Parts: sequence; structure tokens; C-alpha cells
Amino acid sequence: MRQNNHRLRAMSNAFVQLWHGACSIQHLHDQEIFRRLRWHKADITQSACARIKLNQLTMGSSDARSFVETILADARIKARRSFLLEGEEMMHKIEMPFMTLLLVAVTTVGCSNSKADSFSSTFSSVPTSNAPDFVMLAKKLQPLVVNISTMQASRQIPQVPRGPGFGTPPDEQGGPDEQRDPPDEQRDPMEDFLRKHFQQRGPSSAVPQRNLGSGFIIGSDGSILTNAHLIENAKKITVKLSDKREFEAKVLGKDQKTDIAVIKIDTKENLPKVQLGNSDRLEVGEWVMAVGNPFGLESSVTSGIVSAKGRHIGAGPYDDFIQTDASVNPGNSGGPLVNGRGEVVGINVAIVSQTGANVGIAFAMPINLVKELLPQLQTKGTVTRGWAGLAIQEVTPDIAQAFGLAKPGGALVAGIVKGGPAERGGIKVGDIVTEYDGRQVKDANEFPLMVARTPVNKDVRMKVFREKKEIAMTMTIGELKDTQNGGAGKG
Repeated sequence: MRQNNHRLRAMSNAFVQLWHGACSIQHLHDQEIFRRLRWHKADITQSACARIKLNQLTMGSSDARSFVETILADARIKARRSFLLEGEEMMHKIEMPFMTLLLVAVTTVGCSNSKADSFSSTFSSVPTSNAPDFVMLAKKLQPLVVNISTMQASRQIPQVPRGPGFGTPPDEQGGPDEQRDPPDEQRDPMEDFLRKHFQQRGPSSAVPQRNLGSGFIIGSDGSILTNAHLIENAKKITVKLSDKREFEAKVLGKDQKTDIAVIKIDTKENLPKVQLGNSDRLEVGEWVMAVGNPFGLESSVTSGIVSAKGRHIGAGPYDDFIQTDASVNPGNSGGPLVNGRGEVVGINVAIVSQTGANVGIAFAMPINLVKELLPQLQTKGTVTRGWAGLAIQEVTPDIAQAFGLAKPGGALVAGIVKGGPAERGGIKVGDIVTEYDGRQVKDANEFPLMVARTPVNKDVRMKVFREKKEIAMTMTIGELKDTQNGGAGKG
């Protein structure tokens, strides 16, 4: 019985895949239609594919019935091949319910572009129907991703004196007339301990540090986007292209608070560049691909899905990360996170790991936030942000109940900077900011970024919850200085 149920579920999924695939591939070529409509790794016959092309087709009830019958016929053929007579008998048992389901779906929704998208979203849990062509994505993106190595300021490492009596290796000790270390069996353990912990150390030696990471070309003039921490204190930045050519890069601008930087190489040719997408349209569960140079392994690609959006990991005041299970390791920093259309939707920044290697939790900065900062970084090298002059904290269920809020939400004002924009605007400690510049403040984590994105000197309308009632206020945004922590720090 369990085996039959499993096969029934497999057939049910086949119907959904056939329909979902047919509605979503109107713009693909015939061979792509032939490839996408698959069931149990067995292709539907080419004649069947020809009968169910959906180029701009709007179905009436008779067309819908004919279309469904075609699907059932093709599925029945596959059932015979897969399960022989048992499959044919099982097909008859589920044929009528599914025919009714598909008829209702087809006649109600049709297959116009907008309606097909709506119907497809209903079955977005089917993984095979929307899987991108990773081979095509890799060929497109690998030439646009670069290897970045930096030589950073030297650090001083103290050296231990070497020579007889100091544990010098035998192959470095002198001739027979020089004092040698005694054999292991004659050495005093206490002497070894004292030598290890209390012997006088010699002069320091300078050891340069080298960092490896990734970046991607955003301008045909050689502009490259990467992580700020990768180039921090770098004396030399070397960029290696996919064709093995190497260039020395200069820094155009960097922003430590979001960990992004723009560097540039000088070339005599126009370089191909990536296409920046819209990270706001990215959905949880959507396929993504990471490209970079993990552990120095150049042009590596890995794939996964979007695990979550809007993650706050304590990396800075403007956390708003995309979480993915695509394998990201040291060396991937600064590389792109790409959607199924080949558009960059994020820049890989961090991973969660106790070992330093990937465990399926990686974070990328949304590209929409990066796009807001690029013009400033490319022209003046720094970022100007709005400043409110207040500290905030999360509104917990207990706080919400104590203040008379119906449910937790907003940002609780925990502190005010004297003479700052918030104080001048009449905001008080204990207020709960519920609306900012026409947008609802869902929680305290998103409020600092809302303030930072606001142009300096803009008069912003706000709503605060005070003494169990909502009050409208106006605050003029100031400019965040480098010595200040954020527009609205969390307390």
C-alpha cells in the first residue's frame, strides 16, 4: 500500500510538473520545451511536445479539454513504460480527479503571461520546473568574476634565538667543535619547559600578510566590486582576470559599515560586466548561484536556494542580509550571488561556521543596497548617511503589553543625543516609532537602515506611540559623521 501511495504521489507530481512547465516555457525554443517537460527522467515524445505548444494561447473550454487529454495520453504512455500494467490501472484511478483539476485550472486561469505566472506561483514548490540552467549561468558569469589578492601591512613576529642550547634542528647545527643539543633521552623536561616559556626572545621580523578573495566587474572601464575587509590596509591589490592577466588595482571608494568597496584596474579595452538585478524581488526558496575563488580555487561555482531574507547577524548597524545554503567558503568574499536569470542579486560577505568552512549558512549583502551606495563610492570614495541622534531597542511582547500596544512592533527609543535631530523634533525616551517617512516600522532592526538611507536635511514625517496613543511628528535628518555609530543605534 505504501509503495502504491508513493507511485500515486509521483504521478500526481508529474501532472503538476507538466502543467507548470507548459505555462512557464512559452518563450523557449522547441528543444528547450522538449528538455523541460520531463517525468522520471524520461522525455515525452516529440509529437506530444508539438501538440502542446502554448505560444500566446488563450484556451477556451474545448481547447482546455483537448489539452488535458493530451497530457493524460502522454502520461499514460509513460505509466505503461514505468509501471507496465499496474501503472495503467493506477492511471485510470487518478485520471478523472486530475482531469477535473486541470480543466478548472485551464479554463479559469488560461495561459496568458500574467495569468500563467499566477498559476505557476501556486505550484512553485515543484523544484524541477524552475531550476535554472547552471551550465549557461557558469559560462556567462565566470569571465566576469575576478581573483583579488592583497598584500597588507607587515606585522611584527618575535623570533626565538637559534643555535646550540636553543633547540636548533640537527641539520642546522655546527660542526663537532660546537655545542649540540643533547639526545632526547638525556634532555631534562624541566629545562625544555623553562626554555619554551622563559627564554629571552630575539629581535622581531616583519612578515607581510596576504589575503585572497573575489570580486566582479561592474563597469567596462575596469571598475570592480568587492568586500571592504579584503582590501583593508592593503599596500598592493592584484586583480587576476579569468584569462590569467593580472593588473594592479587602485581603490575608488569603500564603506566599512556595509563592507563593500569599489576598486579599478586600467585596461586598454572595454571589459564585459555583470548585470545588476533587483534583490527586492528575490524570493525565499529561489535558486541562486555563488561564483568566486574559495581557498584560492579560481572560478568555482556553487548553487543553492535563498534560505531567508532580512537577516540580522550583528555584523553592523545596517544588517539586512540574504541567507543562502549555496556553498560559500573563505575566498568567496566579494564574489557575486546570482539569480536564475544571471543577474547579480547580492555580494557574498560572511558565513556561519565553527571550523571556517561552509556548513550551509552564508550571507550576502543585497545588491539593491549596494546600488544605492555605488554612485557615492565611485565619485567621492565615501558614503553620506542620514542621522537621527537616538538609540533604539526591540519591542518585545512584554514591552508591547506594558505600553499598551496590540502586538510587538516598531522601535523603542532608549536614548536621545542632546541637541540631535530627534531631540529637536520632540521625540522622547520611551516613544515607540511606528512609522517613518510613510513606511511602517516593523521592528527595531530595520529602523537604522531606514534613517541611513534618508537624504541629509530632509524633513521626515513620523508617527510615535506615546501614552497609549499615536502622535504625528516631523524630524529633520542630520548627517552621520565617521565618529558616530549610526543613524539610530540599537541600545
